[in-house]
This record gives sequence, structure tokens and C-alpha cells, in this order.
Amino acid sequence: MFYRKWFTVCLTIALVMTSLVFIEPTYADEGPIVDERYIPNEDGSIFIEGVAFGSANEYVRLRISTGGYVKNVLTGQSENFTLFEEKVMANKNGYFSVTTSPIDPALVQRNQITISFYDERGKESSVSPQYPLPMPNLDTSALYEDPDIIKEGPYDKYKDGYTPPVKKEIDYTQYGVGTSAPKVTTAKQIKQIVKPVSVAASNTHVIALAADGTLYGWGDNLHNEIKDNSYPVLPVTKINKLSNVKKVGAGERFSLYLTKQGELYGWGDLNYLGVKTRTGTPQKSHSSLRR
Repeated sequence: MFYRKWFTVCLTIALVMTSLVFIEPTYADEGPIVDERYIPNEDGSIFIEGVAFGSANEYVRLRISTGGYVKNVLTGQSENFTLFEEKVMANKNGYFSVTTSPIDPALVQRNQITISFYDERGKESSVSPQYPLPMPNLDTSALYEDPDIIKEGPYDKYKDGYTPPVKKEIDYTQYGVGTSAPKVTTAKQIKQIVKPVSVAASNTHVIALAADGTLYGWGDNLHNEIKDNSYPVLPVTKINKLSNVKKVGAGERFSLYLTKQGELYGWGDLNYLGVKTRTGTPQKSHSSLRR
């Protein structure tokens, strides 16, 4: 009986000691602690933003160093030279951002830098991009997207004061444009245009010319076919007043007008007309339509 109790006690102690050996402190997640992006500025500085997971309302230390070890001419020792270092406070969601001081390209080794992040528990995450960093290309995608859909940055939802974007609902049907426009059996006068002399329409927008030379437009305007922005134009809106316009035209993504002198002007996505441009300002065609 004595040996059985003693064996039970020893086994219990062994299990407790084993569990103590393998219990580790609770740190940030293993692996990268940061999801980040870095954008170079023209002055040589770098804008860095990201989310430090597990570091809500804590400091994140950011360090940019040479890509390799540099020999110190004074000490003869090889050192990892620091190009920039700063502590930034992450918000309640772990979001942080910082703009570095300009990086001296002459100090960068092997065309590479190392960007390191450290949380308050010493966990480190590093990336080593090629340097100089490529300048971002001009983002023209927004010009070809639905203006009712608000674009978000990759970390907007982590920023303080974030509210989800709300799509603006516009009833295009009341102006007779859009694929959802109902069939109309009774004519409805558009009173904003006095004495119209020429009217043209695509599936999503309308262009009209009044007797006094005033151009009007309304509709989707996603491709600047009415005016120089990418937002819907409702209700009927004055575009311009000209003295020499004879006739207007409209097609998918573009608008046209013909002058009394036989000159053709177009605006919107003129790629559909073989002109490599997109504009909300009427552009003169190289060909003449004089008769």
C-alpha cells in the first residue's frame, strides 16, 4: 500500500514538472508580427504603414538598416549600419504608420535594405527589399471603376475612426438611362432643356443641344462622357454654351458634337474612336466633316 501511494505521488510530481518545462510565455504570434507596405517618396524618405498583430496600444520599434554588414573604418569591425530608427505607437487595432527621414543611397550596401519591426516582447519581423525602392505607378484603375463603389486602402479598416463605406444609390430610371430603366408608355417632358434641337443617347447617358447653343448631359458619366469627373450626373446638367454647334452624338463611353464649320469634337473614352485618350473636355478630331 505504501509503495503504491509513493508511486502515485512521484508520478504526479513528474507530470507537473514535465508540464512546467514545456509551458512558454505568451508572446506575439510566431513568424511575422507585422503585415506592412512601404512606399518611397521623391525626397528619399519612405512611408511605411501596417498592422502589428498582437501589439494593440503598444509601441512598435521600426529600424531600417543596410542590407549587409559594413566595415567600420575606425574600428575595423563589420557592423549592421542603421539608416533610420523610431518607435511608433500602434492603435487599438495594431495599426501604425510612419514616414522615415530621407535614406542616403550612398550608405546602402548591395542595393538592398532591411526593414525590421520589433514588438515590446522582443519579437522581430524583417523584410529585405531591393533598393532603391521602385516608385509606385500612377493608379488609373479608378478611372474605369464604378464611382458608386468607394475604394479602400489595405489598412483603412484598422485606422481610428473607420466607418464602412456606404454605396450611394441613385435612381437612373427617372431620367431614362440605365439597363434597369422601365418601359415608358407616356411621354414625359424634360423641362430643363428649352427648345432642344439635337439629342443623342447611349444606354447610360444622354447629350442634348438647345437652340441657344447650350449643351446638356445626364447619366452615368463613368467614363467622363458628360463632364470631367467620374461621378453620375443627375439631374439634367449644363455642360457648356457654344455658338457654333450644329448637332450632337453619343455612343458607349463617349459623346460628340459637330460644329457648323464641319469640325468634330469628342470627349469621354475616346479609345473607342481610335484616339488614345480619355478626357472630360471636348477634343477636336483631326478629320473634317465639312460638306
